[in-house]
Amino acid sequence: MWAHFDLPAPAPHTVVRAATAVRLHDVPYEDFAPGNGDSGQRPYNHVPYEEHRAVCDLLKAADALDRYRLPKASWWPDTRRVRQPAFDTFRALAFDLVVGSERARLAGAGSADAVLSVLAEKDIA
Repeated sequence: MWAHFDLPAPAPHTVVRAATAVRLHDVPYEDFAPGNGDSGQRPYNHVPYEEHRAVCDLLKAADALDRYRLPKASWWPDTRRVRQPAFDTFRALAFDLVVGSERARLAGAGSADAVLSVLAEKDIA
């Protein structure tokens, strides 16, 4: 697959890190045990979270910020489920990006153009 896109194959540990983050991105922290998996009651206790904590926490935070695009406030991010310190810093920006891109879309912009316009407006792109 990597050759098809003219990309070098990632190292196996990189694949495991990414797979772990994807596997745990929507699993509440209390549903998996950190460490060596001694807790038999938790279905995700065998997933190597501790070894890949930074990327797991980052993906969980990004996924939570993405929830602002969902139509009900009760579906929006729950700060108790995020351990990434920068999460609170980016909450307002994520909300503004969603509102801005939706506003541009309703004004007739295409999907990609709506996102790019709000990124430019915020001086991000």
